[in-house]
Amino acid sequence: MRRLHLLLITVLFLLGGCAGEADHNVLFIGNSYTHTNDMPAMVRKIADANNVTIKTTMIAPGGAFLDEHVRNPDVVNALRSGDYDTVVFQEQSVAPSFAEFANGRTKPAASELTAIAAETGTRVIWFQTWGHLNGFPGVGHDGYDTMQSAIIGTYDEIGRANGGSVARVGERWRRMLNSGQNIGLYSLDGTHPSPAGSYVAAIEITDTIVMVPIEVAPAVDGVDETVAAAILST
Repeated sequence: MRRLHLLLITVLFLLGGCAGEADHNVLFIGNSYTHTNDMPAMVRKIADANNVTIKTTMIAPGGAFLDEHVRNPDVVNALRSGDYDTVVFQEQSVAPSFAEFANGRTKPAASELTAIAAETGTRVIWFQTWGHLNGFPGVGHDGYDTMQSAIIGTYDEIGRANGGSVARVGERWRRMLNSGQNIGLYSLDGTHPSPAGSYVAAIEITDTIVMVPIEVAPAVDGVDETVAAAILST
């Protein structure tokens, strides 16, 4: 009887431990486009509202490029730890819009990071970013549209070459800008996201992580229910 009692305690303990586990354990690798407004926290809140538990860890120093992450031991060790089922990679904002840079640095770094993630079977998601509000004339983009198109093209090429999923944040961003809803997605510098801009990223990335359509868009700091619903439906 005592052995049976101990067995029941052990089973209940194990079941309790399983109940506390997250559905997804996600590592975010990027820079300020990822850490501004604590976008991964928005992902957690959106997931919670849709009955999915996501645990997040972030390595996102300002201005970092993918090829700098390849040389960052914190990134490499995190990828090799086996602690994460999913990693979200985000390149510096201008790099994917400039073909010479994208071909010479972004794409090789993406391949290296993919290979490291593959060592532990970690699923890869590519965080497709948005163009600057006024483009980036220094690399030939006099406005938003051409810059956005170039970014989309580069992330598509990375996805085809390396596998993984592309979280099409930039494409949803473009739809929002063209929707006529007048929801400000940029911060004052015309490059970084406002809270609503970060919410666009969070919705698209959450959808890509869980692989089913997000149905509930909760309010978060800086984004009320009306704006959240508009972003979800666009």
